[in-house]
This record gives sequence, C-alpha cells and structure tokens, in this order.
Amino acid sequence: MDDIEPLMLSTLMSGDQAAPSGNSVAVAVRLATTCREDSAKAIADAVTELVRTLHARNDIGPSAVRIAVFTATHDLRTAKPAGAAREAGWTSAQFLCLAEMPTDSDLPRCLRALLIVDRARGADTLRSVYLNGTQSLRPDLNFD
Repeated sequence: MDDIEPLMLSTLMSGDQAAPSGNSVAVAVRLATTCREDSAKAIADAVTELVRTLHARNDIGPSAVRIAVFTATHDLRTAKPAGAAREAGWTSAQFLCLAEMPTDSDLPRCLRALLIVDRARGADTLRSVYLNGTQSLRPDLNFD
C-alpha cells in the first residue's frame, strides 16, 4: 500500500509542479457552512470564511489543497463556490461543484465540501470545519 500513495499523490499534482516526495500523503477533510442568503456575495463570504478557518485550524497552506468537491443545496443558485475558493487562495486545486441530493431534512442554504489535501506523512490529523449551524450535520464530531 505504501507504494501506491506516492503514485496517487503524483496523479493529484497539476501543472508543472514536481511530484511530492514519499513523505507526503493525500488526505481527505470535510467542510460545511450555511449562507445568509442566495447571493453571489453571501456565497463568496461563506466560502472565504471556510477557507480561512480551515487554514487557521490546520497546519496547511492554500497550495496543499489539490481537489475540492463542493455541493450546494437547491436554494443556492446564484454562484458556484469554486470561484470564491480560487479568490481565497486555492489556485492549485481542481474543483467540481455539484447539487446536493435534496432531502426533507436539508439545512437551508448549505454548502459542503470534500477536499483532498497534500499532507506530510505523520502530521496531525486534519480537523474538519463545520460553521454556522452545520455542526448538526455531524453530531458525532467534537467542535471546540
């Protein structure tokens, strides 16, 4: 399995960047927040807050984020979160924006993200970020 991780990470690298050393691994981390309204500014503000909080809570820089898959509930339609994430510094990442599968218990105006991050082998576990009422999505996690 250890031989596969460097190969997987080199696949995640984009552009002219060199493949990471065998001291790096790809790890996943989750983010979620809600927006105050369905507007481009509200979506950008929410994404920027997520990005800043992720970096403040974890020892990673913007270039460590390789893949970001965003989902949005059906009531967020005015802007895609990828643009705001790029503006907030994730210029090396590949993005995908999707509609969240609607359910009867959806939080209104909710954005979620699944990130693949380049992380030093043996580094502390990344802390997920759930803001603005989304903590209820993961009652099993400890949010301090």
